Amino acid sequence: MTTERSVAAALIVRWIARLWAAALFLFWGAFFVEHTAEWFGRGTPTPPLGVVALHTLHGLFLVGLLVGWRWELAGGVIALVAGAAFFMRAAGTNGPLFSLLSIVPALAWIGLAVYDQRRLVTLEVASVRKR
Repeated sequence: MTTERSVAAALIVRWIARLWAAALFLFWGAFFVEHTAEWFGRGTPTPPLGVVALHTLHGLFLVGLLVGWRWELAGGVIALVAGAAFFMRAAGTNGPLFSLLSIVPALAWIGLAVYDQRRLVTLEVASVRKR
């Protein structure tokens, strides 16, 4: 693949990941807001520690989706780890499916960070060779 094509492909993947992350943030964020209001906002007793821990993972997953828009590697790692841990524990038999669908942007961002780093090194080597 030529450099122009690979850069264009990376740009397309980057925007697909961002739009997918935005859709996930809105979808899973609605659940997060509802559960926060239900468990922590209506004067009810604090839920068990396991529920609080899962809710925290859910929140971290959402943070990762937002962070990934600006810092792809950091957001990707946060969303990948927190999302996989949350969905595998909270979603029961749907855990693998929900995890897979929800960590796609994280995997794309991590892959793009690796691509960008390799491209930068390649450009630096080419620059040194021209001298």
